[in-house]
Amino acid sequence: MSSKSSILDVLRAVAVLTVYFAHLLGTFHFDKICGVGLTSISQTGVLIFFVHTSLVLMLSMERMELPLRSLAPAFYIRRLFRIYPLSVLTVLFVVALRIPPMPTRPYQWFGWAGFLSNVALAQNLTLSPSILGPLWSLPLEVQMYLFLPVLYFLLKKTRGISTALFLWALAVALAPLQEHFAARLSLLQYAPCFLPGIIAFVLLRYPTLNLPTWGWPLAILTAYGIRLFGFRAGWLACLLLGIAAPQFRDFSWRPLCVAAEKIARYSYGIYLSHVIVFWFSFVFCILIGSVFDYSPALC
Repeated sequence: MSSKSSILDVLRAVAVLTVYFAHLLGTFHFDKICGVGLTSISQTGVLIFFVHTSLVLMLSMERMELPLRSLAPAFYIRRLFRIYPLSVLTVLFVVALRIPPMPTRPYQWFGWAGFLSNVALAQNLTLSPSILGPLWSLPLEVQMYLFLPVLYFLLKKTRGISTALFLWALAVALAPLQEHFAARLSLLQYAPCFLPGIIAFVLLRYPTLNLPTWGWPLAILTAYGIRLFGFRAGWLACLLLGIAAPQFRDFSWRPLCVAAEKIARYSYGIYLSHVIVFWFSFVFCILIGSVFDYSPALC
């Protein structure tokens, strides 16, 4: 997959920048851009993250070349040390400085049970609010990690795209159960967004269309357009990206490759810290505005 590395870097960079700029506009009290709600835009960025994450992790397990008994513990340990140190530090920092979930909201202490749920990244299981807005997606990632080693060996054994597509269709069929029966099973709603990354992983074993790289941004824009039709349309948008990702040639323009690689490398830190940075900037603008009689929105 090294030949597709910049394709994936661009996808991850677009995802994190989508969330970043949607929250930045929200900090200055924008609700929509071009008639599209900022919440929908930022959530679309997260859904793209899910596609990228599942594909990259499947490739990571392939490189490990371990049997399931050894691979699963090694995979879980690596993900534990990748996700939790920075997320726990973020939660402690937010609580210590009384930083609100989003810059325009007031700070609220959710109690020790809510605090521990955020530390454990289990908010959706305990139905606790996220102490910081972007933390809502991390429990879903952590819970999806539990299934990835099994899915990896299943698809490695079958080696068929039909199995991967069946799993996606099954996830789509099961997703509505969450709405009717169990609020704690929110992973069901997002499984159709993770599984396209697994479809992309399987498609890498097949001959690709070798499409020109300029088509990849168009595919991403098309996915965003599909997502505008609603949350469930996002499942189709993610499926499009999963099928399309292996089909394009890698980018060759070095400045783009370097920029995308840098953003992708630090995307997790950007994702967790950007709301905190916006809050500090927003508070600073209020202070400046109170001194010079400026509106924070004009700072």
